[in-house]
Amino acid sequence: MEWLLEFMGYIKKVSLNTASMQNISPQEAVSFLLWIFAACVVAWADHALPMLLGLSADCSAWQCETIDRVFARGLGKRPVDTLAVKEIFTLLPGSLQILLTKEPWKEQTPKFIDWLFSLMENANEMLTQSSRELLKASLLALRSLPEFKKKAIWTKAYGW
Repeated sequence: MEWLLEFMGYIKKVSLNTASMQNISPQEAVSFLLWIFAACVVAWADHALPMLLGLSADCSAWQCETIDRVFARGLGKRPVDTLAVKEIFTLLPGSLQILLTKEPWKEQTPKFIDWLFSLMENANEMLTQSSRELLKASLLALRSLPEFKKKAIWTKAYGW
């Protein structure tokens, strides 16, 4: 949990252009970091979803081969790998809602809501349109949580 919260802070720094990035535009960096965030949330929220995408933690292939051979042989070369990368973003809003209903994540809900608002409000030029829509969908997916039901939160989320 600590790692993900620190990672959220790093994404915020990159989106505000206060963290230095080399050889990549800040907008591309934010998109990539949001993808990693989404993958973590999907994996931690429901252990079945990554398996449905064809991802698993099966390390049996690593026992007999070096890591370089495993990566060269198959990582990212199957059609399902490309699909999994694309579908991670689709699964983020629902997975975030699931994750924040579990202990100990439940207590961190205000931090996630504040982080989502902060990115959407302060990082306009750093977010692609799809990233902005993803963050908005993720925020609105939290509407059933008690923290979201506070008037100041839901009115801000719906733009009233």
